[in-house]
Amino acid sequence: MTQTDNVIRESVERIRKNIDRFAGTFYQTLYEKAPDLRRLFTSPELERRKLGAMLATLSHIRDWEKIEPAIRKLGERHVGYGVQVEHYPSLKEAFLAAVEAVDAEQSRHSFPAWQTLLALVIATMTERLTTPKLPPVLLSELLAPVLPAGTHTLFAEVGGYDVVERVHQRFYDSIFAEAWLGGFFATKSQQSLVLKQTRFMVAAFGGPDEYRWESPALAHMHMMVTDEQADIREILLRNAIRAEGLSQDIEDRWLATDQAFRPAIVKQSDAECVIRCPGQMAVVVKKPIGYRPPVLLARCTAGEDVLAV
Repeated sequence: MTQTDNVIRESVERIRKNIDRFAGTFYQTLYEKAPDLRRLFTSPELERRKLGAMLATLSHIRDWEKIEPAIRKLGERHVGYGVQVEHYPSLKEAFLAAVEAVDAEQSRHSFPAWQTLLALVIATMTERLTTPKLPPVLLSELLAPVLPAGTHTLFAEVGGYDVVERVHQRFYDSIFAEAWLGGFFATKSQQSLVLKQTRFMVAAFGGPDEYRWESPALAHMHMMVTDEQADIREILLRNAIRAEGLSQDIEDRWLATDQAFRPAIVKQSDAECVIRCPGQMAVVVKKPIGYRPPVLLARCTAGEDVLAV
């Protein structure tokens, strides 16, 4: 799939440079062909975020063997969203119409590649579509909004890239030192994680979209993350935000955006983990004996140390 992979990746880069036109054509075409799907999207911001996630996933065609299990499970999740088999042709037609709208000069090469890839993805996603496994949920409960750069956004209210980066530096300092959650990161580069998380959240907050890595679902698909561990992570993130002296409103909105991705990460058993490559095992970190969870710290003004409450 090397040649197709190169064509798709180059097309995705061109699409990202014209994302507003691409999104407009995609959703206009989609709602004309399948108007009942409009109920799944509660705002233009949600439409933009969902489309960005779709492009990020499709650009990983070179890792198809790794992402195929996650694509299959995504199809199962779409049952809960109310997506039916008959909706997929409309999704494909809308996507191809949008590709042609923004990538016309290269469509002679990119169009066949997109047709092949979309057919493969749809076949994989609909393989088990008749077996619902999850309760209905709104996409708005899973995906955080992304606003066009330059508008009045959470990114601007937080204080820009440097503030988001400082929060994540504090956050990962505490994560790596945490007695339980630290077990997930024993072989990881802390600075690489700070960079990825910062770029991801900057885009989710409405800032520049420079995130080029896997979606949260793909990055964590082999990791057994429990609800209890996710709760601990939330405490550590809140503490990092408070340590920067940010307001309660900013903290709550930051966490609302961050927690929107929680359902894509948390699992009920290691049987839900998807192995990424041969020989790999699910990552399961046992709670240490005598473990004491972190406490939520009191808010402080910028530059002060936070205090336990």
